[in-house]
Amino acid sequence: MKVKVSILFLVIVLIGLIIFPALRDNIIVSKSFTFKSENKKKIWAKNDTISFNFNYNKDETVSLDLFFRINQHYNQYSNLFLFCELINTYSNDTIVDTLEFQIYDSWGKCLGSGPSGIKTFEKNYKQNYPLSKGDYLLQIIQGMRADSLQGLEDIGFKINKQ
Repeated sequence: MKVKVSILFLVIVLIGLIIFPALRDNIIVSKSFTFKSENKKKIWAKNDTISFNFNYNKDETVSLDLFFRINQHYNQYSNLFLFCELINTYSNDTIVDTLEFQIYDSWGKCLGSGPSGIKTFEKNYKQNYPLSKGDYLLQIIQGMRADSLQGLEDIGFKINKQ
C-alpha cells in the first residue's frame, strides 16, 4: 500500500513539473512564417513582404519579440537588416522600425543558438509597448542588398506579458 501511495505521489509531482511551466507561460500571441524552397534552398526575395495579422483584445503593456532561424546556406552576409511596420488597422497608427541582427562575429562564428546546423535568433522589437485593443498587421521586409537571401528557414514574432 505504501508503494502505491508513493508511486501515485511521484506521478502527481512529475505531472505538476511538466504542466507548471505551461501555466505561467508569458506568451500571448506567437506566429511564424516558413520560407518556401527553391532548388532545395530557402529563398527570401527582396520584394517579398512577410505579413502577420493578429487581433489583440486588451489594453496593456507588452513586449514584442522577433525571431528567425537560419541554416548553413545563410552565408552571404554577417548580419541581417529587417524593416518592420506595425499597423493598428482600426486607428491606422503605423510604427516603422529598422532592426539589425548580427549573425556572425568577426571570426565567422555564428551567434545564434541551437545545437544543429539550424540556428535561432531572437531580438526584442518593442519593450514596454502599450498595445491597445484592435486588429494589427505586422509587415517585415528584408533590407539587404541582395535580390534574394538564401538560408532563412522561418521568421516570426511573439507578444509577451510584462
